[in-house]
Amino acid sequence: MLEAGPQPEVLIDPPLLVIEILSPDDSYSDTQERAQDYRAMGVKTVWIIDPKTRTGGVCSGMEWVESSRLEVKGSALYVDLPEIFNQLVPA
Repeated sequence: MLEAGPQPEVLIDPPLLVIEILSPDDSYSDTQERAQDYRAMGVKTVWIIDPKTRTGGVCSGMEWVESSRLEVKGSALYVDLPEIFNQLVPA
């Protein structure tokens, strides 16, 4: 986990969480490949959020689980996607 304050230009220790938010040009499979690269670097949890479909998935091992509540195991960190998307302008 990153500490408060100035950060180095290049992270030495992997962060606890990486969040990928798909853009219109991203493919889900390309983003999953990037997420596996993060996992190989030591990132414990990767979330992928697709604003177009208002869905998300979490990877904290080798497999992906689609979920409306994205969590970081062993921590209090989570995002409830329906709650967040309901606050936005309708799709």
